[in-house]
Amino acid sequence: MAKDFEGLIQELTHEKDQLILEMDGIKNKFLEEVASFCSVWFDKEAIALIARKSDLAKNLGIEKLKLLKAEVRSLIKNAKNVVAEHMDKEEFWWHQQDKGDFSSYSYEHRPVERIHEAMRYICGKLGVIFSHDGLVKLKQTGFIKDYDVWTKSGRPYYPYGSPLPDDIVDIYREYNSLTMKVQEIDRRMVQVKKEKEEISVVDLWESL
Repeated sequence: MAKDFEGLIQELTHEKDQLILEMDGIKNKFLEEVASFCSVWFDKEAIALIARKSDLAKNLGIEKLKLLKAEVRSLIKNAKNVVAEHMDKEEFWWHQQDKGDFSSYSYEHRPVERIHEAMRYICGKLGVIFSHDGLVKLKQTGFIKDYDVWTKSGRPYYPYGSPLPDDIVDIYREYNSLTMKVQEIDRRMVQVKKEKEEISVVDLWESL
């Protein structure tokens, strides 16, 4: 009995489409969870900064503190957009990259590290707010490296590691596991198409 190549291709295509839809849902869930986390983190870290720099904060006076708090509240309100700016990019989401046949595409080996790096740039936004009144440093001073400077490569950057919790990172890991499944489908698709082409050429030869 001849192999049903078209049926196999349709089956693999459907399976891939379903996984792509699932990946898109996981992406949206991840971005929502990160935004919710950032809203809380911005607020808690602002309080922690004020506590750590209490002498400087006290000297700012009521009016400046009010302005500072208003900026923090604005950042909290805008958390979803800030997260999208740094994480809703094609490079983070394999299924949105227009690669055609994904089977030959080598996916990033350390995608979770990339997410943590983006998170530190997101958190760096808070440092910009507190830098205006000297509570946070954005530039190195002197020859000795200052590990409290909230900057990397000229961009605001949280210097103390990514605060993103494991339960949210696990959502991104789930996404990555699906990329492997889709890549396997693509490899199978290439094999099926190759086999179909080989059979077609043989059939043509034998018909001559």
